[in-house]
Order: sequence, then structure tokens, then C-alpha cells
Amino acid sequence: MAACNSSRKEEEDSSRKEEEEGNEWHSSSTIILRGMGTAHGMTKSGIGVASMGAMRPELVIKSIVPVVMAGVLGFYGLIIVVVISTEDQPQSKILLLV
Repeated sequence: MAACNSSRKEEEDSSRKEEEEGNEWHSSSTIILRGMGTAHGMTKSGIGVASMGAMRPELVIKSIVPVVMAGVLGFYGLIIVVVISTEDQPQSKILLLV
């Protein structure tokens, strides 16, 4: 009976470790994809702003909106990373300064 309980406890511990590793992978992949997406969006938007400045200079200010939105989406990805990382350790206290 004791051997059965110890093997069940070992299985629970190993599944918990696998779950924690999975959450770490989710956090790190979110960070990587957030950075790549933000860089791609800002690059494409910057090219658009530069070409708009050459073709129609009066519309340059309006074409800056996609650059700002790409930056906002980058911060949104950062918020998602914080949410995913706090799911790993619900009992830990995290101080967020607003």
C-alpha cells in the first residue's frame, strides 16, 4: 500500500514539473513571438511612412498610426506574458506598480 502511494505521489510530482515546464515554454515563446511581431509590424509601417513621405508628404502624419499600433500590440504581448507567468505560481506575491 505504501509503495502504491509513493508511486502515485511521484507521478503527481512529475506531472506538476511537466506542467511548470510547459508554462515556461509558453511564456518564453510568447516573449519571442511578441518581439518578432512588433519588429515586423514596425518595420513594415516604417517603410510605409517613408514611401508616403516621398509620394504624398501631406499624409505622413496619418500614416504614423500603424507604427503606434504595432508598439501597442507589443505592450499587449508583454501583458500576456505577465499573465501566463503568474499562472505558474499562484501562491507567490507579485508587486505590480501602476
